[in-house]
Amino acid sequence: MEQSSSNTTSAPLLTIRPSSGWSAVNVRELIQYRDLLFVFALRDIKLRYRQTLLGPIWILLQPLMGAGVLSFIFGGIAHLKAPGTLPYFVYCFTGQLGFSIFSGIVSRVSTSLTGNAHLVAKVYFPRLLLPFSTVFAVMVDFCAAATILPVLMVMYHVVPGLGILLLPFWILLFVLLALGVGLLAAALMVSYRDVSALITVIMGFLPYVSAVGFDPSTLNYRMRMLVLVNPVAQILEGFRWSLLNTQMPTPKHILFTTLVSAGSFVLGTLLFRKMEKKFADVI
Repeated sequence: MEQSSSNTTSAPLLTIRPSSGWSAVNVRELIQYRDLLFVFALRDIKLRYRQTLLGPIWILLQPLMGAGVLSFIFGGIAHLKAPGTLPYFVYCFTGQLGFSIFSGIVSRVSTSLTGNAHLVAKVYFPRLLLPFSTVFAVMVDFCAAATILPVLMVMYHVVPGLGILLLPFWILLFVLLALGVGLLAAALMVSYRDVSALITVIMGFLPYVSAVGFDPSTLNYRMRMLVLVNPVAQILEGFRWSLLNTQMPTPKHILFTTLVSAGSFVLGTLLFRKMEKKFADVI
């Protein structure tokens, strides 16, 4: 007796549908793909200085050279002074160190989609993994460069105060603010490649309007207010206070930077999610 066979269609294990309108971040999905996040992060770290002559030494040279240029321009030519008795080079190096978190994250996040177009167009995964993974490489660079600062502080007898306990808070604000800006730039760059040139130009002059190489208190009232409207400059002042024991930020200062950084991250993430459904088709 021959047994008849019937064709059965099993239900799909996963159905992928594009989101419509505004949609929140699927945190559960990001957690499920956490291994891929670590793979992307490790890849970025490995490729960072491949085929370079000096390799990881650039991590130390970049902030040192940046601080040297700023010290020469503002301290040597403009004859500006650091707060109190702080050595001008240490003041500039600390500013360069903090600014490197913001600039590094914005630059890498903004190109994270276009730099991985082959993955975005052909493979499904939460697109937020690509920009989020770049933060690890930036923080590795920051931690490596930060090892120079204790040496400089010992050489110049600079002692931090209790504000050092809030250093992780200022670093977090830098990360949130940079992610918000970078996510918006990354989403726009999928359709408009000239956003990359715009980011390059902005990052070129932003240190000079963010008080990286000078003390805002040395400016007149109007110029000081114009500089401190910039959230990067305000976070940088808190970052310096934690490390160099400069003037303590006011509660109003802390509240402003917290709201702006958190708001930037939320807005950038929501806009990224809203435009995400078009990435694979346009990129």
